[in-house]
Amino acid sequence: MNKKGNICVVMADVTEDYRDEYLIGVAKQAEKMNYVTTVFSMALLNQQKTQGEEAVFDLIDFNNYDGVVFFEKSFSANKSLGKRVERFISEKCSKPVVVLGNSTVFENVFPGDFSHNIELLTDHIIEQHNCELLYLLGGYQGYPTNIDIGFINSLKKCRKPRGFRQKFIPYVLWH
Repeated sequence: MNKKGNICVVMADVTEDYRDEYLIGVAKQAEKMNYVTTVFSMALLNQQKTQGEEAVFDLIDFNNYDGVVFFEKSFSANKSLGKRVERFISEKCSKPVVVLGNSTVFENVFPGDFSHNIELLTDHIIEQHNCELLYLLGGYQGYPTNIDIGFINSLKKCRKPRGFRQKFIPYVLWH
C-alpha cells in the first residue's frame, strides 16, 4: 500500500454551508492523488473582531504537510485577519501554497471570479438551447455573488429584436 501524503487546509468559518462543497472538493481531489487533508479552521461568524480563535493556526506544524491550501475567500468578513494569516503562512511554511481567493504573497492563486464562466454558460443555454425562462438559485438577498452577476449580465445582453416573443426573467431566488 502506498504511503499517503498530507495536505493542510487553512480557512475561517467552516460552519458556512457553501464551504462544505469546497472542502469536499479539495478532499476528493486530494484522495484521487493519494493525499489526505487536515483542516484548520476558526469560527469567524461575520465578526469584525475575534476572541483569539485565530490561535488555532499557531498549532500548525507545516513540516508535517506536503502542501497548503489557503482559503483566503473564507476570511472575507475580516480581511485584515485573512492578511495576517496569509503572512503567518508565508513566514512559517516552506511548502507549496495554493490560494483560493486573492493573494499578494503567493503565486498559485485561483481567484474564483466565476462571473465570466457563468455568463458564457448562460449564453450557451439561451442561444444554443433556446431556453426562455431561467432561474438561478443561491446567494444571500442583497449580496450578489460573481455567479449572480454573470447570470444577470448574460440575460441583459441576450435581448431579442422587437416583435420577437421571448421571456427573460432576470430573477434570482434567494435562500
